[in-house]
Amino acid sequence: ERVASLVSGCIARPRFIAADKTTRCHLLRAPQGYGKTVTMAQYWTDHRQACTAAAWVSIKECRSDLQALADRIWVQLSASLEPGGHDTSPSPPRESPCNLHDVATWLWETKEQLGSKVLICLDDLEFDRHSIDEIEAFMLATPAQVKFIAASSADIGFARMKARRETHEIRHDALAFTFDEAKAVALALAEERRAVSEAAIYSLWKRTQGWPEIFCL
Repeated sequence: ERVASLVSGCIARPRFIAADKTTRCHLLRAPQGYGKTVTMAQYWTDHRQACTAAAWVSIKECRSDLQALADRIWVQLSASLEPGGHDTSPSPPRESPCNLHDVATWLWETKEQLGSKVLICLDDLEFDRHSIDEIEAFMLATPAQVKFIAASSADIGFARMKARRETHEIRHDALAFTFDEAKAVALALAEERRAVSEAAIYSLWKRTQGWPEIFCL
């Protein structure tokens, strides 16, 4: 429900995350207001049915608790092994993993059952900078079919995965609105407010440098 609310009323921006077998993680990194969470939520919504298992976790909501992070990932992924798959609301696990390492081990043990397309989305990385190394170690310890999308407004990332060329970074210049996207937003807003000329839209788009939240304001 939360993910659905994030994408409600937003223009589609499918151009960011392309299928690439060599890329384990797409990292959206930009200041607040560039639509990182919305972009990730749109990808989740559009591709979740094609995934055999999927999990969405906000690092902010875990409050620097890696045990809570491990629990939330495992509960959502293990739900795909239950009757009804990931369309079923996950129930509390009988035995939760002790840490992220245990979740990675479980992913290897259930590799065949989980299938070939496992997606884990990690939002709000900047809220627990001290745990980035542990999170990256978890990502590296998982099977190759597990793909990640992560978002952060801080200048942090996954150095080891980047060194292995397994990370694709999408920064603010890519996340900024194109002029066509700016026109689409202005057209949608015109239904509620007065119409804006294309020249005015272009001027505003140039002044905001395509920063989505500032443009919409």
